[in-house]
Order: sequence, then structure tokens, then C-alpha cells
Amino acid sequence: MATIAISMALALCFTSIALLFLAVKNRWSARSRVLRRKAPIKGEFSLHPLNLIREEEEKIEKERLKRRDDL
Repeated sequence: MATIAISMALALCFTSIALLFLAVKNRWSARSRVLRRKAPIKGEFSLHPLNLIREEEEKIEKERLKRRDDL
């Protein structure tokens, strides 16, 4: 009788640990999905090299158009 009670207690303990592990794993995967979704927002990486190059090209293009309009 005692062995059955001990084995059921151990089974319950292992089941609760497994469910806790799954809950933590799901929480981390959900958090990483949210972070990946947030990343492409413009302005978040304003010092990214591609953004700096694009801004420099836009500035050169504006200056060129301004000079063309002045002529």
C-alpha cells in the first residue's frame, strides 16, 4: 500500500515538473516571437549601416535636386 502511494506521489511530482518545463518553454518561445516581430520597426536601428547609407544617398539626391532647381 505504501509503495503504491509513493509511486503515485513520484508520478505526480514528475508530471508537475514536466508541465512546468513545458510552460516555461512555451513562454520563452512566445517572447522570442514578439521580439522578432518588433525588430523591423523603422527607427529602431537608426545607426544601422544600411540606414546610414540610405540617409546619405537621400541627402545627396536632395542636394542634386536643389542644385538642378536653382539652375
